[in-house]
Amino acid sequence: METEAEAPAAPVDPVLAGRQEKLRMLFKDTFPVDLRMQFLNEACDTDLVVLGNIKTKIEHRSSVLHNAAVVCHGYLQAGTAHDQFLRNNLEWMGNASHWAKFTATASIGVIHAGHAKESMVLLGPYLPRSGGDTAANPSPYSEGGSLYALGLVHSQTVGTSANREVLAYLGTQLRDAGPNEPLAHGACLGLGLAALGSADPVVYESLREALKTADAVIGEAAAYGIGLLFAGRSFDEPLRKEAEKELLEYAKATA
Repeated sequence: METEAEAPAAPVDPVLAGRQEKLRMLFKDTFPVDLRMQFLNEACDTDLVVLGNIKTKIEHRSSVLHNAAVVCHGYLQAGTAHDQFLRNNLEWMGNASHWAKFTATASIGVIHAGHAKESMVLLGPYLPRSGGDTAANPSPYSEGGSLYALGLVHSQTVGTSANREVLAYLGTQLRDAGPNEPLAHGACLGLGLAALGSADPVVYESLREALKTADAVIGEAAAYGIGLLFAGRSFDEPLRKEAEKELLEYAKATA
């Protein structure tokens, strides 16, 4: 028995196909963030000459002024992904020490906020080395700042697949940090930001364990992280109530 020949496929209308593709993009979990990043990147009009003048004026002065200039740059370039000034002044950036180095590294996360797809590549040179190898990056403050930066980058992509991978990574870094203050501090802040408002019970348990440590620096960051984790959640949620009770008890015990 002969079968009827299949009808040839209708030609694809390129205009219609383009519109369909744009509609599909609306359903991508990162589309609003990508659109915002594109706008900030293209609309950025920061005057790098002004930044250069600030850098020159404060050179060889106090570390406080150096730190203020780094923070100023982060605010000016927030979300734009424009980090050319940092790349051109790596030696100057390297003058930061201790917690100022933590802040300087974290400022990369402010500049690249929302740049989730490339976050591990962007922060790779600063992230903690596996197996405790810190030969290429000996500063725990820089490593801790990079974990904080990772949270800043991913705070706008809560619930996406890339975000879940980062949460797992930060949770591991927090466990591995042990009593290392800068690393644990950065991991706690990063976790809270990357899970912003999600009330994730796994993240809560990790931060709760950090809160119980005898170290005030780690405990402070863990408390901030828990606050970020439950930001905007209903007062009636059982886990939120538990977290609130835990934080109040911690505050009284450390007052």
